[in-house]
Amino acid sequence: EDDWNDGDHRIRCDIAVSALDSDWRDPDLEQLPADLDDLVSDIDENPRTYEVCVIGDGYGPYDSTEAYYADCSGDEYFWRYLGSVDFPAESTDVFPGEDALYSYSDTECAALGLRGEETVLPYIPSPDGWDLGFRGITCWGSYLETPTESVPI
Repeated sequence: EDDWNDGDHRIRCDIAVSALDSDWRDPDLEQLPADLDDLVSDIDENPRTYEVCVIGDGYGPYDSTEAYYADCSGDEYFWRYLGSVDFPAESTDVFPGEDALYSYSDTECAALGLRGEETVLPYIPSPDGWDLGFRGITCWGSYLETPTESVPI
């Protein structure tokens, strides 16, 4: 923090590739190419290889007691990470309710790029999380039936 205040505005960005079939919560990591240009070329040529897909025993990756990284190039995975969206900043301080969050999630998460038969599986803020200032929604594409109950984080 002192370095930042002194004008050093460098940001470190680490790159890692999780090994297929490794544990979602404690993954094994693949060896990266020695040359970053080779990695960039491979990502450009094989983008699905670098997406995050998961197979597990719950109705979502965060709800599974056992979950593993899966190959995103086919449709053998259960969930594919799409990205995150924030509920509009102009939203009130009052929790908008799950229906409003799910409605917003359906549109905004789908816009991140569903494939094939995927449906949106959003992880929405809980009322307690909302009170703490959390407005982010984590979006997954799911080949499983989307749960109707709340999936608060």
